[in-house]
Amino acid sequence: MCSIPGLPTPGSEVPVVITRVNLNSNCGLVELWVKMDDGRKLVYEQMREKIQIPKRRFHGSEGKPEDLCLVCIGDTWHRARMVSIQGETCNVFLIDQGHPHITTREALAWGQRDCFLLPPETESCILANVLSLENNWPEIPTKFLLSLPGKKFKGLVQHVLMPDRTILLNIPIVSMHICNLGFAKKMAVDEFKSLVQKYLEAEHPTQEQDVNCQLEKHDQYLYPELLTNTFELVNVTEVTNPCNIFCKLQVLSKAVKILSEKIQKHYEESSTLGEGQPLTCGAPCAARGINGRWHRSLLKETITSDGAVEVFHVDEGKIEFVPVGDIRPLHGKFLRMPVVTYPCSLEGVKDNCTGWTIGQNDYLKSLLLNKKLVAKFNHYNIPQNAYHVILYADDDACINDCFPSEVQNACDDDMLTVGSSVNVKVSLIESQQKFWCQPTENCDSLKHLMQDLQNHYASTHAHPLVESICVARNQDNDMWYRARIMASDHSPVVDVRFIDYGQTQTVPLRDVYPIDPAFLPLSSQAFQCCLFNCKNSTHPTSITRTDNAEFQQFVDVAPSSNIGLKCTVKAVTSDKEGLMLNVVDIKTPSDGVCKLQTQEFAQAQALLQILPQVPSDVYNCSTYNIEVDGKENVWITYSESVNLFYCQLDRNLNLFYKVMGSVKQLISQPQSTDCPLELDSICFARFTDNQWHRGQVVEMSPKMKVHFVDSGHTLSVNESDICPIPTDASVARSVPVQAVPLGLFEVPTEVPQEVNKWFADSAIGQMFTISVVAKGEKGKLIVELFAGALNLNVKVREMMSKITQQETTGPVQQTDQQLSNSSEHDDVPYENCLTQELTNVSVLTTMSSQSITNASAQEFEHEKTLDERRTPTSDLMDKEMEDDQDDSEISQLSLPSCPEGNANVCIYKWPKIYQNRAEEVYTSCIAGPHHCWCQYTNTEDLNIVSRLAQEAGQTQQDKMFPETLGPGSPCLAQFSSDQQWYRAQVISRVDDAFRVLFIDYGNESDVDVKNVRSLSQSLLEKAPQAFLCSLNGFDESKGSWNDEVYDDFYNLLVDKPLKLTVFNMDNHSKAAVPQYAVEIECEGAIVNAAMLKYWKPVAEELIPIDPPEKETFLQDIQTESNMTQTNVCKVNGNACMYRKPNFSKNKKEEVYASCIVQPHYFWCQYDNREELSKVSELAQEEGKMQQNKMFPETLGPGSPCLALFSSDQQWYRAQVIRRIDDAFCVLFIDYGNESDVDIKNVRSLSQSLMEKSPQAFLCSLKGFDESKGSWNDEVYDDFYNLLVDKPLKLTVFNMDDHSKAAVPQYAVEIECEGNIVNAAMQKYWKTVAEGCVSIEHPEEIVRQDIQTESSMTPLNVSNGNACMYKKPHFSKNKKEEVYASCIVHPHYFWCQYDNPEELSKVSELAQEEGKMQQDKMFPETLGPGSPCLALFSSDQQWYRAQVIRRIDDAFCVLFIDYGNESDVDVKNVRSLSQSLMEEAPQAFLCSLKGFDETKGSWNDEVYGDFDNLLVDKPLKLTVFNMDDHSAAAVPQYAVEIECEGAVVNTLMAKYWKGLDTDHALEEHLGSALDQDECPWGNPVVTEQP
Repeated sequence: MCSIPGLPTPGSEVPVVITRVNLNSNCGLVELWVKMDDGRKLVYEQMREKIQIPKRRFHGSEGKPEDLCLVCIGDTWHRARMVSIQGETCNVFLIDQGHPHITTREALAWGQRDCFLLPPETESCILANVLSLENNWPEIPTKFLLSLPGKKFKGLVQHVLMPDRTILLNIPIVSMHICNLGFAKKMAVDEFKSLVQKYLEAEHPTQEQDVNCQLEKHDQYLYPELLTNTFELVNVTEVTNPCNIFCKLQVLSKAVKILSEKIQKHYEESSTLGEGQPLTCGAPCAARGINGRWHRSLLKETITSDGAVEVFHVDEGKIEFVPVGDIRPLHGKFLRMPVVTYPCSLEGVKDNCTGWTIGQNDYLKSLLLNKKLVAKFNHYNIPQNAYHVILYADDDACINDCFPSEVQNACDDDMLTVGSSVNVKVSLIESQQKFWCQPTENCDSLKHLMQDLQNHYASTHAHPLVESICVARNQDNDMWYRARIMASDHSPVVDVRFIDYGQTQTVPLRDVYPIDPAFLPLSSQAFQCCLFNCKNSTHPTSITRTDNAEFQQFVDVAPSSNIGLKCTVKAVTSDKEGLMLNVVDIKTPSDGVCKLQTQEFAQAQALLQILPQVPSDVYNCSTYNIEVDGKENVWITYSESVNLFYCQLDRNLNLFYKVMGSVKQLISQPQSTDCPLELDSICFARFTDNQWHRGQVVEMSPKMKVHFVDSGHTLSVNESDICPIPTDASVARSVPVQAVPLGLFEVPTEVPQEVNKWFADSAIGQMFTISVVAKGEKGKLIVELFAGALNLNVKVREMMSKITQQETTGPVQQTDQQLSNSSEHDDVPYENCLTQELTNVSVLTTMSSQSITNASAQEFEHEKTLDERRTPTSDLMDKEMEDDQDDSEISQLSLPSCPEGNANVCIYKWPKIYQNRAEEVYTSCIAGPHHCWCQYTNTEDLNIVSRLAQEAGQTQQDKMFPETLGPGSPCLAQFSSDQQWYRAQVISRVDDAFRVLFIDYGNESDVDVKNVRSLSQSLLEKAPQAFLCSLNGFDESKGSWNDEVYDDFYNLLVDKPLKLTVFNMDNHSKAAVPQYAVEIECEGAIVNAAMLKYWKPVAEELIPIDPPEKETFLQDIQTESNMTQTNVCKVNGNACMYRKPNFSKNKKEEVYASCIVQPHYFWCQYDNREELSKVSELAQEEGKMQQNKMFPETLGPGSPCLALFSSDQQWYRAQVIRRIDDAFCVLFIDYGNESDVDIKNVRSLSQSLMEKSPQAFLCSLKGFDESKGSWNDEVYDDFYNLLVDKPLKLTVFNMDDHSKAAVPQYAVEIECEGNIVNAAMQKYWKTVAEGCVSIEHPEEIVRQDIQTESSMTPLNVSNGNACMYKKPHFSKNKKEEVYASCIVHPHYFWCQYDNPEELSKVSELAQEEGKMQQDKMFPETLGPGSPCLALFSSDQQWYRAQVIRRIDDAFCVLFIDYGNESDVDVKNVRSLSQSLMEEAPQAFLCSLKGFDETKGSWNDEVYGDFDNLLVDKPLKLTVFNMDDHSAAAVPQYAVEIECEGAVVNTLMAKYWKGLDTDHALEEHLGSALDQDECPWGNPVVTEQP
């Protein structure tokens, strides 16, 4: 009957997720760490979030064993319990991870007291009824059991062994499998329990020491287990290969160093072997290493002679051979410090079964050894005895990825050396600029590989792809090929390239399999080529179709004539996709294809000559196929001035990585001194980032200077920081220079130094797009430079112009619009404004100008630069008016100036509107006569703008640009209804959304911050295609419109060609856009005149009426090119509420009751199912259409809206009652019930739905004045039962507004089945004279499911009544059979009736009701004593409860069926139904009779004995008297208890101390047990929440 808080009840089935497995070699048990229930995930997440703000850190020597605290691991705080302290080193036990951790006092802090109330998230279990047949688990079951972490199972809890909290968990599917394998035996339940208990008793473990031997002893050294998936700062002490690396925790390096000094001092002062005990293999010892220092070590072999023995230095991870005379037994005091140097293996780095080469390991050492790095410990591999880690360098570069690509994948393309020749056959020809060759020397290997592939994959089943290298079935011949995935959009097909042949093909995913490692060793057999003469020819007609045909014929003849082809590499570059491209000449023994073409094209003789062999001591240079008018994405690496700066091509990053990998590998090898450096020598040199790069000597004295050819820098270097390039360094020598020189187009030669400095500071390390305008000397490209849509050439020229202006005229006010737009404050220096604008427009990450590797290694999305230039300021002036515009009455209206403090408002160029000139337009968005938008009938510009906006939005798909946006800012915004991008202007920001105005249409919308982007200059310069209008002649300060005007005005204008004349212009305050007073002519009639009948001047009204607020609701925006006009937005300018129902007085209406609270508050619904069904369908359609919209910011009490009802996830019409945090309390006006709806699930309401009257109305029984009487409690159920599900006839007598919901309430008479309900209710009415006190009944609406099916007749009806829980009924001196459910001490304990059926029934009802109200909130009306439903965090179940008090965002509640208390988040408290309220609590509060607390106190021993005496035992209880317990406002009963024939009151007398024996009142007061101090101990709760 009893369970332990936080632990499952024995016999229960629980879902578990296994987090860790330990195979105990001592006793053959399988130890599991599990998370007990996914339902508690949110609770633990909240707890983890809460503990990230500790109460305070430890001061001085604070803290002692058993203290609860918080420990910081990798910037994250975890709950812990202190185990032991040794100086500054602390051993703690991680409560939620279930294992120890070594740390220092600096990483400890005190947590808030309630942080430790939750039980551990991870529990220790033993797999039940299974025992290994051997001491050590064999490999097969070990592999299976270690694969279990992360998997979810259902387990049966057999026993919970205390005090260890060890759960014996039976997972049949697991135990059955390992028994079937023959490596384990099945045991009987009781026998297995007895075995485990004996084991636990023998070990005497505590939770912190861990029954699972988590503080593992490796030959007496302690190796604390690390927390996985965390980051630690480490020092790499030893590197053998990628699978054998040793990392020392930096946090304890100081402690290790101090220990090392102590060991050194101890053994230097001691010269003997001490007691000379024999040292055997595996024993800890002290050993003097070859560096002369003493180390903590481990013997790898037994000492048998006076020679040398192998030892392992545990704190360094190094193995050495040490003379026997340099070995000592290790003193016990040096064993106390745990070993914090761990064996590691690089995650994801594999040797593909070929082993690691010396060069690869040496390169790895150059990356890691003795470096301080950040390590992410992913998981522990038991067979490998190593942690799998990911290592990160100081610059955040992932070393696992940086390790040379040839280590990662044997299928990478081979790098051919410039000048080398290889016999080939051509496997694929696309053109002379792109064909693929295969080396003939590997043809047999490739043939066998292809045969093996066909055999292997003929019977292999598909598995998920994890890498880009794969095998794919050729769709032309159904054969399998090795391939590389080139492109995939997660569709059913992918684009692949067959790496051994060169072809690309689109292949179904079903024909793409992961590649077996056995097929990786052979490198890819096809390499991409381009004919040498074609690549370098400058003759525009040198390449023709004839050339391609000749080349094809040349290639075809060779194999048919048994003539081999020889390929000679002239240069190495990359194509536009970043693939390696070899510039080659193809020859037969007699002739080359280049020579053949030379003979046939004599006029190109000079151009087709074979260039001389490239000298071995000169770098290759390449134009990289960049042509004039071409565009490239580049990284700026260095800048001398705007006329000379350097970049790397983004598409060449893979080449740069290869070079850097080669340089690092070569520099770690012994350097030759045979080749002295001279002027112009190519070399390796150390750059300012401390990395080695390729360079060329450009100056020898007075100090050596090197030009870094891959970045463009020229720097002085020390002799120790430079070395020659080895002659065999093929990659470093053959890859072309990566730094491309650039200069800005149309920028003067002489540029002020501040401009060059600004450019360098802003551009270096950033990604840009270049557009090549011309080619200069020495490969320099003259370019226009773009950051997104920002043209830096224009910015530089503007900046120079500004500086020149300041130098000639002195400081002047900035009036140029371009300048004002670049800054929000006039006094900001201009260069800072430009820098800010550059930063804002470009979504770039700041990178160090000194780290070439980092500047190139990052990958960024970038804007697609449109093929347009920003027009110079002088060209932006308005053109002269057309000849037919010379009438004196026509003048151009000036646009408004920018409002103060908002420089971006006027950035759109609003259309030129001329006074007194008729324009042909259509309306695009109509709110009312004072607010409508018009578009020109010529939609050509609109179509162009729409297309450009869509393209710009799609190219920026993964960017975000909200941080710089404010009211008036131009932007691109995605319209939710059609998911298209449109130009817009920000009106305001509301939480995570922008309110924007679509400036080409006039409608407004709330757009999620994720769907807003920056706007290119070209789109800014195009005038908005719509403009805001107001009917001329109607001054809003002097009158207002009738309600009928809105529909008639809309219907008059929509979809019709109009003639519009502008009279004047003013600013519209809401959107900061110009608004024009206009006259409109429609079908020959003047609209202004037609609207006069709807205008009410002030003189006609008693009180001036403010014009109604206009809210814009979006309709679909159409942008197709064949469109002549847009769909028009209709806006209801009348901000009225829902229409009131029309009743004829004294006329009977046929209705159903839809929501019943009490006779003074119930809702009725018309018996008109067709209309209700129609409204429901419209609401549902509109809600789905607005699925991604939000419209909460304008909603207030009384606002109409659409709201999603949580129980059925359907949309309904509603009206806001109030806002509560992130939710609205709304009234569903077609039914009458209320609900709390999340702010995300509330939408705007269309005019068509607003116009339909509510289908339900609020009623009150006529004839009962609440000021003169009240209802008996019995009325609620009887009134409900009388009306529910029955057709009624209702007569309305009068109406009043109900204050709560601001809806009309009608006094009615109801007839039901021929009876007048008003008369039938008379018997429940108590007038004031009859009752002592008038009782108020809260109008509390309990929500039921809303049904909207057309076949529905009545609705599910709500019933409401409020009272407290009933008190239990006792007969005085009568014995009750009970159990103790919550025991604190003899003066405070709870008992539960021995009636499990009733308790189970109540629990089921509470659970069902809690789930039904899962998404509701009902905290606002709760106060101390209020009954409620509350979610118990430990089992995520709902229980009846009573509020004790509110604490911040939580209620402290009492679970009235059990007696325990808990703090419950305000989100997890709900209202209680009447049916659950009427069930008496199943537990009651007791106190032992005969012990007056004012006259004595209890001894400390009473608590444990009282608990043990009562727990889990049937009791007989007699109640003597009752008093209210002040804390919980519940009755408390003085009782006598009989347990197993003995009277407990009598047994407890020996623990009672009267005042005459002990006057220490303080001790008495302090003896009470504080439940919160024992979060996982007493009180014991029986089946409690």
